[in-house]
Amino acid sequence: MQGSLESWVVWCDVAICAACQSLDSIIFDTEDTAEKCIDCLKCNSLGRDSIMFLEKINYLEPHSAPFQTPENVPSLYDLVHVNDKKFCFALRVTFVVSNLELGSHIAFGTKHYRVVPLDGEIIEISRLMSAGGIT
Repeated sequence: MQGSLESWVVWCDVAICAACQSLDSIIFDTEDTAEKCIDCLKCNSLGRDSIMFLEKINYLEPHSAPFQTPENVPSLYDLVHVNDKKFCFALRVTFVVSNLELGSHIAFGTKHYRVVPLDGEIIEISRLMSAGGIT
């Protein structure tokens, strides 16, 4: 499969990189194609890579439509411009906020959301918070 990200909004680079580690994955159309690539990696001692199959992530495509966000904050989907909706699996429903205080307010409201402040700390739907981001 060919495709790539077209671009993303520069001011939220740290947040996007922290929240979308799946963007480093290689996406294949089928498991069979992926197995051929893995064999090639092994035969040529090229190391390891992270892979996904379209047939396993297609169910996420209907969730890529625009929607109303809490507090009108942007979602990652709003900030990352893709040329193929298949990339939306990595973005999930994640909101980008300016600071942790606003992120906590949105994440821990009556409905739980995945939120990432600009500094790269991530608040998961489960209320787990991971700090650090990208250095």
